[in-house]
Amino acid sequence: MKENIRKIKIVIILLLIFNFNYLEAQTKTQNSLYHYFDKWIEDKKTFKFIQINLMVDCKNKLLFTVSKKDLLFCDEKKSRIYKTYFYKGVLIIYELDDNMINNKNINFFDRYLQSTDYDIKMLPKGNQSLINGYVLYFKNNKLVTNEEQINYFMENNCKSSE
Repeated sequence: MKENIRKIKIVIILLLIFNFNYLEAQTKTQNSLYHYFDKWIEDKKTFKFIQINLMVDCKNKLLFTVSKKDLLFCDEKKSRIYKTYFYKGVLIIYELDDNMINNKNINFFDRYLQSTDYDIKMLPKGNQSLINGYVLYFKNNKLVTNEEQINYFMENNCKSSE
């Protein structure tokens, strides 16, 4: 009986340690993601919104392009799904291609950003509106900020670096 209680205590301690480490890693990811958003919106008078596009979804690795834009490009031939968010007063549009939609990535930014029902049809439309572009690379739901890892992933078309 005492042996079982000791084993249960050890298991509980291990669970608490792993849970704490996971929460700490998640907080670091959120903080660094917010750091990027804060940096990008410093000059929010020079653009109308930020658009995020999922470019690669491969084995728990997600690569997004992030663009500051003035005009919304609408290709009538392609069916797209949009989710809209606000971050510190800036509209963020998360655009998904129909062939990349799954439960994992459609709600990916819900944990980081305030969701809204903004009607994007009200935005001005046009062809060329890119002001600045960036990438976000997530591996196992953790933001990767190491440029070498990001470049390696982009250049090697989803092959593992491990």
